[in-house]
Amino acid sequence: MSKIVKEDCRTISIYKLRQWGSLGGYYNGMIRWTSGWNDTENSIGYEVSVLSNKEMCMKVRYTLTDSWSGKKHQIDHKYPIVSTSCNFGGKRYWFECSVFKNGRYCGRRVAKLYLGSGSQYFACRHCYNLTYRSRIDGWTYSLRDLEELEEKIKRWYYRGKPTRKHMRYLRMDQSIDNSWIRAFTRIKNLNNESK
Repeated sequence: MSKIVKEDCRTISIYKLRQWGSLGGYYNGMIRWTSGWNDTENSIGYEVSVLSNKEMCMKVRYTLTDSWSGKKHQIDHKYPIVSTSCNFGGKRYWFECSVFKNGRYCGRRVAKLYLGSGSQYFACRHCYNLTYRSRIDGWTYSLRDLEELEEKIKRWYYRGKPTRKHMRYLRMDQSIDNSWIRAFTRIKNLNNESK
């Protein structure tokens, strides 16, 4: 089963809520995203409220449309917001992932919640088993990084020895070569297994 890429998911961040002044009392608002080849805009409504025992809760409301049948599902879900004390004073806020995975309640404290394609609820990256794009096709990023580093290098050698940037360039180049060798070896092994 292939993993969902984190960068392709919708995200709700506790840091953004704090930046918008949504934490502390009753607050409601909208979170908007633009995505896709035609820049379609999607949005969800959220409401942050303080419960009777001084704990906060975020309630999200949104509609999901099934791409095959066109059927609409109205989602209304609550996520507790908990706080921890910082070493030098103040508080740090967290979402508590309130999704059940494999029949068990998650309950992790996380800073971001994700909604992957085909999913119904926002959940932590552990529940969706998310991966990073750089882990899937890291060599493309490395090639781009290699080109950027090559442009930055002004001096390749100093007193007959390679400079630090030149050494970093050589290490990066070697790791790219190794990843290509591993990829071709894997393809060769798969072809031999299929015969």
